[in-house]
Amino acid sequence: MVLKRNPALRLLRGLLAAGLSLAILLGILSLPWRGARPAGPPEIGPVAAGSGPLVAGVAQRVFELGPEPIIGGFPRLRWRADGVEDPVTVRALVVSEQGCSVALVSAEILLVPDALSRAVAGRVRELGLDAVVVAATHTHAGPGGYWDSLPGELGATGPYQQATFDRLADAMADAIRAAMAARQPAALAVSRARTT
Repeated sequence: MVLKRNPALRLLRGLLAAGLSLAILLGILSLPWRGARPAGPPEIGPVAAGSGPLVAGVAQRVFELGPEPIIGGFPRLRWRADGVEDPVTVRALVVSEQGCSVALVSAEILLVPDALSRAVAGRVRELGLDAVVVAATHTHAGPGGYWDSLPGELGATGPYQQATFDRLADAMADAIRAAMAARQPAALAVSRARTT
């Protein structure tokens, strides 16, 4: 007499093992990896205040992707882009009052690593801005290759390319400089409405 193993039982054991492995992985990822926060109130960073007439300028620049662009957004088997459908842009707004100037710059990329924020701020240091805020539109179909982090490369932006990082930081800094030069008298208005 020959006994046969039940294939459904083998499948059930496999699913159970996969579920247990997933639960263990989620448990490990849920651990507090950052450590405890320091006791006491949060620290307030540098503060700038201005007064007087408001001036503002805007500018847009195209981010040149280079000869072999990487596409970012999510993990892929193939990171190289097949081509470029639309130009990738960088937009900047500089708002100033006497004693305070702030630049807001946004690029059509997935996210902004700290190194990119620091690089953009460093490139426009001569403008004397009180703050430079660097943002991303969070597109999952934009350029990658600008985050020098192994987890970031594998899961988000693809293989790091120093030239791509530099081109992106340069385009953002150029947009900020152009917005600074284009400043004109401006007005800020806020409205509120309620619909029923």
